[in-house]
Amino acid sequence: MSFSKHSLLLKNDGTLWSCGLNDYGQLGLGDDYNRTTFIQVTTNIVNDVKSVYCGDYQTYILKNDGTLWSCGCNNRGQLGLGDFNNKTTFTEITTNVDDIKSVYCGGAHTIILKNDGTLWGTGYNSVGELGLGDNTNRNTFTQVTTNVNDIKEIYCGGDHTFILKNDGTLWGCGWNEYGQLGLGDGSHRYTFTQVTTNTDDIKSVYCGGSYTLILKNDGTLWGCGNNDYGQLGLGDTTNRNTFTQVTTNTDNIKEVYCGDCTLILKNDGTLWGTGYNGDGRLGLGDTTNRTTFTQITTNADNIKEIYCGGSYTLILENDGTLWGCGRNSESQLGLGDNTNRTTFTQVTTNTDDIKSFPNQYEDIPTIIKVYDLNAGLIETLDTNNFRNIPVDKFEKIKVLYTNPAGTYINCLVSFDQKQ
Repeated sequence: MSFSKHSLLLKNDGTLWSCGLNDYGQLGLGDDYNRTTFIQVTTNIVNDVKSVYCGDYQTYILKNDGTLWSCGCNNRGQLGLGDFNNKTTFTEITTNVDDIKSVYCGGAHTIILKNDGTLWGTGYNSVGELGLGDNTNRNTFTQVTTNVNDIKEIYCGGDHTFILKNDGTLWGCGWNEYGQLGLGDGSHRYTFTQVTTNTDDIKSVYCGGSYTLILKNDGTLWGCGNNDYGQLGLGDTTNRNTFTQVTTNTDNIKEVYCGDCTLILKNDGTLWGTGYNGDGRLGLGDTTNRTTFTQITTNADNIKEIYCGGSYTLILENDGTLWGCGRNSESQLGLGDNTNRTTFTQVTTNTDDIKSFPNQYEDIPTIIKVYDLNAGLIETLDTNNFRNIPVDKFEKIKVLYTNPAGTYINCLVSFDQKQ
């Protein structure tokens, strides 16, 4: 999820490309001029990018050598560089960013989880979104110490933050005006506070700008927070301050994506959307909001990956093509103009060989990677599409589970049971 008006692509050759709004230098191109098509970022990148992360007007990259770099708007200290000066090229962050496991960008705040399990935050903190117990902004990463033990995953909304712990409990802090923390009220929280109503058996959490969705292991979807445009998919425009089950067209969900609207990708490959659609970001061919999930049928087949910006949507299809719809006034769709699109339209300039979009707040799907110890990587498989491995490969392979942070945990695979 993102609130951004800029887009980035990481290609398989390691190069980084950006387009869209660049008022604060968030494209990393050394200036503040918008781009209408994807342009390669060459300054301080060195073709060694591991992951990319976008906030509202800021961008982060984590390199393979473990260093963290940022550019763009820094008026709240969200770049973690120890000052409040904007940066138009990626600049290395050196304070308290060693041993990073994963990075998470909110609207104007940034959180990192380290391999030792500690949590650190920088940037905007006016409503407690950093979980530090106060409302003072930070311009360097500062350790969060209250109720942040045993963290499994982190999720950032516009100005609110969640942690899911290994014991299955959910904790939130920050902005809560619309009830997006699911705590039954509209009061902000300045430290992580446990959410107890309807938060059992959570599979994953997804944060919109001012709302939150959880997908449970039983396949049910639950939402709370701002619902002015129907983004919770509950059939109305009434806000919720506790997690409420969404029941219409939410069966068989594979993944959920949140921006200012909500999209679900089902296991059958179909794409469904609800919420704000004033600029066509749902890809439904019109600009009418939806209050329940509605199937998107035009150019939304064979989807590999989805990216929700603040007011637009990009999809990467399995054939490698890139398609976008929604707001394009800052050229964030990369189509060479600034005209909005109400259906998914193919982006053709400099969009070949795409590896990924920026890592956002949505959970990364579970992946099983199978390695041949002699030949290297054989296959990358999601858990919904496990394929048979030839028997003659059995003694050569090692099976690893890749968790959302990209760390490897040994696991056992039964080839006769496909488990």
